[in-house]
Amino acid sequence: MIEDRVLLHCRPVLVLKDRELEFMRLVCTECTYKQIADRMYLSPRTIDGYRDALFEKLNVRTRVGLAMFAVRTGIVHVASLPASDVWDEKQATPDRRERRAARLAGR
Repeated sequence: MIEDRVLLHCRPVLVLKDRELEFMRLVCTECTYKQIADRMYLSPRTIDGYRDALFEKLNVRTRVGLAMFAVRTGIVHVASLPASDVWDEKQATPDRRERRAARLAGR
């Protein structure tokens, strides 16, 4: 849909390609860049290229910046994310939970 591709964000008109929009939606999940590459049937280096091009095009520096842009412009609606893509403390590996508990205990 064309309205999905044209975004107004501090610029006259910003056009994102369909694959860039797909990448932006996947960035907002808990998937790693490797998993995003697998889902999009692309190489990790191509995904790095998408990421770097979007960093430049959108004037952001991090994955969080990409995700915030996607939410602010309506590319992604947080309520529409599948539950499996939303991070849950219960899904954390024991090692991650133990590291987090140790870090918090050290404060």
